[in-house]
Amino acid sequence: MLPLLLAVLLFLSSPPLPGHLGVPAPDKALDAATARLARAAAVGTEDEKREALAALVALGTAAAVPALEGEYARSSQELARTRDQERRDRTTLERKQDLLVLMALRAERDGSLAAAVDGLRTEIDELSAALERAAARRTELALWCEALGDATVELFGGLAPAARRKAEGEIWDDLLKHPELGVRIGAAELIGRIGGRGSAIRLLDHLDEVWAARSALGRQLPAAEAEVRAFERRLQAEAERQEGRTAQASIEQYERLKAAAAATRREMTRLAHLLDALAAASGRALSREEAKDLAKTLATLLRRRERAEDGLGLFFLDALRHASGTAVAATLHDLLAAAEDPLPRAAVIDALAAQGDRTVEGDLARIHLQDESWHVRSRAAAALAALRSRAAIPVLIERLAAEEGRVRTDIEAALRSLTGKAFGTNVEAWRDWWRAEGEGFVVPAEEPVAAKGLDAAEALGVTFFGIRTESQRVLFLLDVSGSMDFSMVPRDNPTDDPGRPFDLPRAGEDSRLDVAKRELVKALGGIHDGGRFDLVLYASDVWCWKGDLVEMSAAVRSDTLRFVAGVRAVGGTNIYGALARAFDIAGTKAGEEWCAPAVDTFFLLTDGRPSMGLVTDADAILAYVRERNRSAGIVLHAIGLSGAQDAYLLDSLAAQNGGVYAAR
Repeated sequence: MLPLLLAVLLFLSSPPLPGHLGVPAPDKALDAATARLARAAAVGTEDEKREALAALVALGTAAAVPALEGEYARSSQELARTRDQERRDRTTLERKQDLLVLMALRAERDGSLAAAVDGLRTEIDELSAALERAAARRTELALWCEALGDATVELFGGLAPAARRKAEGEIWDDLLKHPELGVRIGAAELIGRIGGRGSAIRLLDHLDEVWAARSALGRQLPAAEAEVRAFERRLQAEAERQEGRTAQASIEQYERLKAAAAATRREMTRLAHLLDALAAASGRALSREEAKDLAKTLATLLRRRERAEDGLGLFFLDALRHASGTAVAATLHDLLAAAEDPLPRAAVIDALAAQGDRTVEGDLARIHLQDESWHVRSRAAAALAALRSRAAIPVLIERLAAEEGRVRTDIEAALRSLTGKAFGTNVEAWRDWWRAEGEGFVVPAEEPVAAKGLDAAEALGVTFFGIRTESQRVLFLLDVSGSMDFSMVPRDNPTDDPGRPFDLPRAGEDSRLDVAKRELVKALGGIHDGGRFDLVLYASDVWCWKGDLVEMSAAVRSDTLRFVAGVRAVGGTNIYGALARAFDIAGTKAGEEWCAPAVDTFFLLTDGRPSMGLVTDADAILAYVRERNRSAGIVLHAIGLSGAQDAYLLDSLAAQNGGVYAAR
């Protein structure tokens, strides 16, 4: 009996085995922690989410990685959507507020508009509330994604080498093979956070593969796009014959024709987003490399950049822009000194400015503001403004005296950014101000709201809807779709809702086309004899006044004014096609060298949203313009007329391409 009693006592006093007596087995603990994280992420408070996250990481097992990766992918995708929606709502709100001012003024004279004004106020209130919610949600998601990333790094730091390799392999499998773009981007971001020996180069290897796939798709497009453009010409002709009407059968046939080419362009846009994510992740992984490996990795990256073709090398430079550390900064400085072509010089300048590297200020002011390429001079001025360089102010003032054309406008913009002053391109006024106040002047940490610009009578160069440039190499992209015949005055239908009667001009009112023509005539007056320009007109189709740049002269000016007077409005809105034609005229092309475009400034005017063309989605159009403008540096100004304009698209086009957005 004694041995049996001892055995029982020993059993009762021993620690319970996993899975017995209410103690969960490891897999049950993992399941419970995973479920807790999912619940907290869906409906929990911030404290509950972070507690659930900590509990999962505390298990210290590689089996927790899929849950972390899945939640990171879900949250980062929602964050991207929320940011996009917030930007859209903000631009829409600003446009509706502008419309409200116009409608309220008109309602003072026309009582029948009171209900429309009240409705617009309600829309603004609802949109303002939605914008506040989106901003709060965006902040919450950004913090949560950061916490998830940090937790994943912490977990990996405690894993044994074999377990770490296995967990990394699973994330890499998602990056390489998962069908959802958001999951692939999330996996790339996590790999960049985790780092590890060889991760940066392996990410660049995959970037190379994605680039090759995207280039293959790009080679399929020209023939398909030519067919689409031919059909657009047919639709435009049909609309002109039938006073703006197009048969539904023709529209359906057009949509079928462009479906395959549009799908190819959409896939190219998806891959472009992945390329950006891979470059950023590679830079982040580079920052986590140990010093003994970093020199070798940087050398490998530079060799591959030198061998890259068709613009791939710019993504390698973009990886360095997202990296940090002394060795990376030294590499960028070496690249800036050694780069023979203007394009990589400009890209490195942008990278150093993005990193806030103040040590480059002297070289920017002494060397790169005098570069032979106007593109480099322009980027140097923008970089000095971004770095808030006080020492650059007198140098920029003197460069203002030496420059002409668009770079003169860019340097003035840098001076306004640094000082908040609005002396335009009046060099003596800038000199007088600096002599009087320069000694005690302190550059504000953030760009101030600059004072208003010069009066129109004092402004030099081209002014179009209040946007001024001294460029003498300009393309005007003008919407001549049917809605341009509508009134500039918003009344019963300020947003051009197709379900309501359109606001046609009444006695004494101008149509949108009338105003556009008047502004264009004024802008053409700012192009001097010898300046080069052309007009790109678009509706369902796209066509040009000349199809190539024309040198201004007295005879050309007269011919242009006669042509403009005869333009009439009919058809849809092919913004993508207009931009494609403009970049073709400018001569932009992919590559590792600056393309030295034939023009340096675009003015895009529209009163609506993209309805025709291979691409009508705003984000896809933005991605296309980034691709075409990457090697050119063309400034794109955007002007929107009416409440139907896509304020998000136009504002983003201007912001992403160094321009100004004006809503009317």
